[in-house]
Amino acid sequence: MAGNLYTTFTYIALCFVCFGFYSFDQLKNMLYPLLDLLSYIRLPFIERIENLLFGFFMFTTLVTVVMYIWSAQEALRRIVPKANTKVLAFVIIAAAFAVAWLPDTLEEVGMWLQYLGYTETGVAFGLPLLLLVILLFNKGVRQ
Repeated sequence: MAGNLYTTFTYIALCFVCFGFYSFDQLKNMLYPLLDLLSYIRLPFIERIENLLFGFFMFTTLVTVVMYIWSAQEALRRIVPKANTKVLAFVIIAAAFAVAWLPDTLEEVGMWLQYLGYTETGVAFGLPLLLLVILLFNKGVRQ
């Protein structure tokens, strides 16, 4: 909870800074407004602030990645209980690295996420419907 609170405060501060310099319409069209904002500034102390902000974002990203890998490791450990946890963690990290290596641009990543979101929605609705159909057939067989 502390990590999520830290991430929330970091993102809120980022929103206030970006809304202070850009309008809402400009922000809707920008992909990375903070990086665009910091690219215009060429002062040494601002570059140090940029490095500090980069450290904050790296920390929040690191916390998020570690939590996702841990939860994937716990899920895989329930599926394969006799597997070594260090081997599972290595396999998860290697698979994530291999998948992240495939797309070349951020637009490709957006397309992949969109397709995966559609697939996830289909699975979330399809599996319970399939279960209901199977239950209906089993109820008919029992009678």
